[in-house]
Amino acid sequence: RRHEPFNEHWERAHALCHPCLVRYDVVGKFETIADDAAFVLDLVGEPGLRFPAPPLRPEKGLTREQARRLFQDISPFYQRRLFNLYKMDFLLFNYSAPSYLRLQ
Repeated sequence: RRHEPFNEHWERAHALCHPCLVRYDVVGKFETIADDAAFVLDLVGEPGLRFPAPPLRPEKGLTREQARRLFQDISPFYQRRLFNLYKMDFLLFNYSAPSYLRLQ
């Protein structure tokens, strides 16, 4: 059992941004940051501004196949525990559990 808090890189998103306490007008996702930023800039009346999205670097990211291989060595018990730890984020931010997770 964990007794110290997560750092901001591992903390659950709902614990950082408090979606139940703050009335957000827009909720964006990193996966769609360029589109979300354009939407917000248009919303605030600055459609000519461009958000400097970071360049896509898939060679540095974890592929779905790599993630699947890494998770195959983790027991279903711990996969469920990990998923349950972040379950509220999946629900609040409309993410699906990856198909490689063994949650049954």
